[in-house]
Amino acid sequence: MRRIKVASIFSGAGGLDLGFVQAGYALAFSSDISKPALKTHSKNLGLKLRDCGDSNGTEEAEVGTALACDAARVDFTPLRDAGIGVLIGGPPCQDFSVVRKDRKGIEVKRGKLYAHFVRALEEIQPEAFLFENVPGLTSANGGLAYKTILEDFSGGGKAGRYKIIFSGVLDFSAFGVPQRVSILFVRFLMAPRS
Repeated sequence: MRRIKVASIFSGAGGLDLGFVQAGYALAFSSDISKPALKTHSKNLGLKLRDCGDSNGTEEAEVGTALACDAARVDFTPLRDAGIGVLIGGPPCQDFSVVRKDRKGIEVKRGKLYAHFVRALEEIQPEAFLFENVPGLTSANGGLAYKTILEDFSGGGKAGRYKIIFSGVLDFSAFGVPQRVSILFVRFLMAPRS
């Protein structure tokens, strides 16, 4: 049986990635800006740790690696022909979290990092993606953040080839995980790449 390959961005120490691996998927690539988090990820999930260093240049994504690099510097196009079936990730949530009194959402740089997930989606063109964040994403910026992100995933560009089949807050404690998250889950509408 063919295992579906997964690429992950904003991977952190690999919690979401581990869930996909435990469900039978094959983790092909991961990236995060935090090198210490990716050291843990690499050790536990077996991808080769690679650091993009301090240069300002673009770094190519490579199958079999956990790339410690700012998402803005990663060129995901080399993964397009790697047979990636699913793109997963959870961009930073701090600016969406209801724990913060000054939630800036998509008005600040960190809140706009989700756009690199959209770019990765356009460059890799997997069959599906899973985007997760905190429940506060739905109310940040008076609901505008959520609306904007949904439009970016289902609007123009290559990302517009996806149909969102679920968007909302899931209570993962019903599945044995002690948290609630916002999830966008989609399926690919276009014919698979030839």
